[in-house]
Amino acid sequence: MLQSLVDLNMLSVKFYQASSSEMFGSSYDIDRNGVKYQNEQTKFMPNSPYAIAKTAAHHAVRIYRDAYGIHASSGILFNHEGPRRGENFVTQKIISWIANFKKWLAYTSVDNFPLDFTNDHIVIHRESFPKLRLGNLKASRDWGYAGDYVKAMWLMLQQKTPDDYVICTGKTYTIEDFLDEAFTYAGIEDWNKFIVIDKEFYRPCEVDYLRGDCSKAKKDLRWKPECDLKRLVKMMLDAKL
Repeated sequence: MLQSLVDLNMLSVKFYQASSSEMFGSSYDIDRNGVKYQNEQTKFMPNSPYAIAKTAAHHAVRIYRDAYGIHASSGILFNHEGPRRGENFVTQKIISWIANFKKWLAYTSVDNFPLDFTNDHIVIHRESFPKLRLGNLKASRDWGYAGDYVKAMWLMLQQKTPDDYVICTGKTYTIEDFLDEAFTYAGIEDWNKFIVIDKEFYRPCEVDYLRGDCSKAKKDLRWKPECDLKRLVKMMLDAKL
């Protein structure tokens, strides 16, 4: 695409590249308070074929920007979620399971029978529902709302000078934290009996920790995230229900 802009002499076009926090992999910096973070200066260390491809594309944007003066910016977006998130992502997988489970409870008239927990299923009077199967619950992610992040994308393309920006919330949570928020909002205090840890869902090379620093975007774009994790979980679960 970038080469086509050069070949067609369309150098006035503004180009946005969707880069990813996955490019950092297991790399991070540490501030004076001992807090780990990733920003525009953090070294890339991609841990998956997806992250490798994103890193290559990110550098291609930089090269074409420098070589031809294209207004090409890369948004290094940390995890951004919302009601439209695909169910192959862990956040929507959790949300969808809870919504379907609550519908199943209503259908089976749970008030009349106690829940019985087997290894893989939840049983009510011969009716069963499969438990939620997850992988590494200790992985930490910086989750934000997709709507907030699209505003940041748009702002990048309004700047006189193209550049690269980390877009994030600056806060990190584990999968366990997300489970706490989602199950509590659904009225279930203890989620441990409802899930199964399945090694199939572990990554061969895990990205254990992501927490962005979007100071540059706040300063240059005058952007900041508006939606916190609690509001995000509520939005996603309400949409599913």
